[in-house]
Amino acid sequence: MDLQIRGNDVDITEQIELIANRHAARVERWVGKVDNAKLELRRVNQRSSGDLTAAQITVQSGRSIIRAEERDREPTKAIDSAFEKLESQLRKRHSKRTDHAKPSLAAQADLVSPSIDEDEDDQTVIVRTKRFPVKPMDSDEAIEQMELLGHDFFLFDNLDAKVISVVYRRRDGSYGLLVPEAM
Repeated sequence: MDLQIRGNDVDITEQIELIANRHAARVERWVGKVDNAKLELRRVNQRSSGDLTAAQITVQSGRSIIRAEERDREPTKAIDSAFEKLESQLRKRHSKRTDHAKPSLAAQADLVSPSIDEDEDDQTVIVRTKRFPVKPMDSDEAIEQMELLGHDFFLFDNLDAKVISVVYRRRDGSYGLLVPEAM
């Protein structure tokens, strides 16, 4: 696996490169073909407890993106923890793919859209805009991607409905699917 290592306010030493590449070789057996692999180290200032180093690993394999982030005072420990977390996610993904008895999302109970609050604050400000490619997939694959990223929702191009849709995790642990309809 060709791992790109970048540091923001963190010096990338030979020891860091050696540790990261050793972990990347272990992780590669769970992924298969890797299109892109990045390790980003950045300094996080903490007022009360001193500086921390955040290690964020992003691996893109085919249509899947797997991400893990951990923080520690020492960069090497942050890298170790982040790779352990990534490997755990990949093992979980591998076991889900090999488990053929898993029911599909369509077989689960009816999905209900979340309630929308009518009281909106007039001073709502968008603080960040994020752009990303929306890939065609089915709802089961979208749920898997959402879980791998550790998010509560995931936007995707729904192959079944042929529109942009959103899967989300409900408070009770089940999943919901938002599919837009013409008015």
